[in-house]
Amino acid sequence: MPKPKRHLKIPTAVRKTIARYPGALLAVGCAVQYSADQLRSGALRHLGVTLDGGGLHLQERCIPPESTGRTSATNCNGEEIVRNDLPLETNYHPVEVPNWGDFGNGTHTVNLPHEAYPREYRAPRLIAIKMDSPETGPDKNRYVIRFELDETLDQTSNDFEDELLFGLNLLLENVGSYGIQRAGSTLADYLRAIHVAWEILPPGTVDDVVTRLFHGRAPSGPGTGPLRLRRCRSRSSARKPSTS
Repeated sequence: MPKPKRHLKIPTAVRKTIARYPGALLAVGCAVQYSADQLRSGALRHLGVTLDGGGLHLQERCIPPESTGRTSATNCNGEEIVRNDLPLETNYHPVEVPNWGDFGNGTHTVNLPHEAYPREYRAPRLIAIKMDSPETGPDKNRYVIRFELDETLDQTSNDFEDELLFGLNLLLENVGSYGIQRAGSTLADYLRAIHVAWEILPPGTVDDVVTRLFHGRAPSGPGTGPLRLRRCRSRSSARKPSTS
């Protein structure tokens, strides 16, 4: 799967979802549908997710490896933050200089002053991604996997928006999608807001997918209704070269 771009601000769709849960504890998470071919080719191998003759294998939770991307590396290693919102400080850098202008006479250390913004180190968050799926048998063409960060977000916290944005980017970097739900939401709650990877829907399966996953109910969330599915399928078909 292509690497998605990280968000620099909280997406409007996420803010609209949060508005439905005023004051509630929240969790960053989403349900994503993958084709069997995607999983067999290792799309989620970095999270320990594999598909073979025995079915779909999931780890209960996994801290994404730092090699996945910038956000995952920060999650594992922490980060140094330049506090350019604070006044400059005078720091000193030691330099060896010659005695009497001649290194043949030996050297001594001089501390040269320079101005710099304060820096602070933030410890690793070590946030893990929890995973489960309603169907893990080996004979499926498509699999829905629920992902949720093992961190609960408090909307009244001073760092709520910073932690929310970090969590969204962590999930996006690792599974190609993101979302927000009330903490403690069930798998069924996630399936109602499922993210469908449009390119994996073969022709003629739109209605089947909607019926199987939602039992006749239209999925909620922007761009996930049956009409949206059909439009995406039509655009995909229109890009195929003619065989005539």
